Amino acid sequence: MNMKTKVVLLIAGFTILFLITCKHMPNDVPTPVASTNNGNGNGNGNVKDSVCFSEEILPLFISNCAKSGCHDATSAQGGYVLTSYANVIATISGSDLMNSLNGTNGFDIMPPATSPTALTTAQINLFQKWVNEGMKDGIDCLCTIDTNNVTFSATIFPIIQSNCLGCHSSSIPLLTNYSLIKYQLDTGRLYNAINHAGGVPPMPLGGSQLSLCRLTAFNKWVHNGAPNN
Repeated sequence: MNMKTKVVLLIAGFTILFLITCKHMPNDVPTPVASTNNGNGNGNGNVKDSVCFSEEILPLFISNCAKSGCHDATSAQGGYVLTSYANVIATISGSDLMNSLNGTNGFDIMPPATSPTALTTAQINLFQKWVNEGMKDGIDCLCTIDTNNVTFSATIFPIIQSNCLGCHSSSIPLLTNYSLIKYQLDTGRLYNAINHAGGVPPMPLGGSQLSLCRLTAFNKWVHNGAPNN
């Protein structure tokens, strides 16, 4: 084998190794969405001050409530179906929702006390704000994430917390901290699940794919090496 052939084979070998190593990484990062108010809320100009159902409330319903045996369309416990805006509005009032979340006025607290992940005070307050605003849909729903300055603590983990931890705080794969999230990312499963890229069930399970805004942030973080920052 002459030297030229050896060089060609060596280059080919490194190329294949590079492609295998990078097969789980995104080829590009989606175009960021402008962070503005859509004019349908109570905001002024570019200031977001209203709750977006699809971006902030529905993910909490899907992750924590709309599960088999609870409030998906098949189980419909208590007559509540919490899988979409139409189903939420048709099956539960604002007062019943807040009584369930707080365990007040004779309502059992939801998610149940036996649930591995209780809603945080901030999440319950977000529900209350949405109820106070009239339980509207399509309000203030443009991207409010700073996709130019993406960090794990301020950007990525809140996305995981809202969309995933209702299941993956106790169910495998666990996604409760950076190390566990990074491990699933390194296997390619987390990236493929969130991007609906095939090979694994698309996530969030039973819900819509993350918005372009959140996918932009997540994929940019991955593209930057998924730092623990």
